[in-house]
This record gives sequence, structure tokens and C-alpha cells, in this order.
Amino acid sequence: VLNTDNRSEALFREHLSEVSSEGIKQVLVMAPLYDSMNIPEDIIGKIRNHFRELAEEHGIPFLDYTDRLFCEDESFFIDSDHLNIKGAKAFSDSLANDLIKLGLI
Repeated sequence: VLNTDNRSEALFREHLSEVSSEGIKQVLVMAPLYDSMNIPEDIIGKIRNHFRELAEEHGIPFLDYTDRLFCEDESFFIDSDHLNIKGAKAFSDSLANDLIKLGLI
């Protein structure tokens, strides 16, 4: 279980519901992380599962970029969780392709 602020969690869920009720298309995105980050895989897995559950609960897609091949390549990152220009392009291209596949753009 994630240790989240209950108020923040409630506000986020309320936001997802409100936006959906207005017919606005949403996507939850988990951005790329460099493979060597000091976050244990079980924690990343819990975060991933939490977002996946939220997406299912609200009927919206969840796109997870934490397991893409470029996440294993340091040349795409400035530091452990910030993409450089090369990484931003790879991420943007992947995101755009996925949004097209989902029929959102």
C-alpha cells in the first residue's frame, strides 16, 4: 500500500471523476525513469499498480513508460529522473504513437 496523503488522493480522484463527467479525454502517464534509480522495484511496482487501479476505476488509459528500453540507457537522461533532449524526443515520440493508437489524437 502506498503511503499517500488522504486529502491529496481524494482531490485527485475527484478531479478524475469531474473531468470524465465533462467528457474530457484523460490518460494517466507514468514517465520514464532511469533504470539505475535508487527506488526499489517493489515500490515502483506499487506505484504502477496504484495508477493502473485508478485508471481502471475511472475508465481511462494508463500508459507506463518506466519499462521502455530507453529507460536502461543513461544517454537519454540528465540524471536519474530527468530526460535530456534525446530522451525527451524518444518519450514524446512514444507518447504520441500511443495516443494515436488509442485514438486520442
